[in-house]
Amino acid sequence: MLPQKDGTGFPLSIPAGHGSYSGPPRFRPRSGSGSVRSGTRDGPEPFSRSWVRLDEKGGKRHDMPCHHTLEAWLGAWLSATGRATTPKAPLFPSLAGRTGQFSDTAMQPVDVWRMIRRRARTTGLPTRIGCHTFRATGITEYLRNGGKLEIAQQMANHESARTTGLYDRRDDQISLDEIERILI
Repeated sequence: MLPQKDGTGFPLSIPAGHGSYSGPPRFRPRSGSGSVRSGTRDGPEPFSRSWVRLDEKGGKRHDMPCHHTLEAWLGAWLSATGRATTPKAPLFPSLAGRTGQFSDTAMQPVDVWRMIRRRARTTGLPTRIGCHTFRATGITEYLRNGGKLEIAQQMANHESARTTGLYDRRDDQISLDEIERILI
């Protein structure tokens, strides 16, 4: 397989087999020429693309092509943590107590939520944020860059475009700018 590179020259050759992680989300190098439902194709592909598998509430699974930047970050994470050579290990492990060492168990969704809240507090963000904040940001930025609501709905794995529309924050800044015109 030819090594892939993003615009910075970062090598993206990520070992096969990382689709067996337990815990959200999963990173799965996969052929870009197959469909989401068909799984991997036999043999190495010179232009393969990685995919992420999201285990969502209600037991739903959602496979999506991996954005090249996320692919690079996950590749760097796998290399830095030594997980590139241990495909059965959780992609995002919990910590073993207060040791600062990774455990063999996957990080639970509530741990992810707590970590996001903790990091936001330490940066001084005045707004309470969580995982849905990132979802809303992704949907908003996709739509702001000319994406279609129907495609955003598919990417978010929503049953209804109306649900996806609830995450659209494009009008928030306009409203805030207009409110600030009021001089008191």
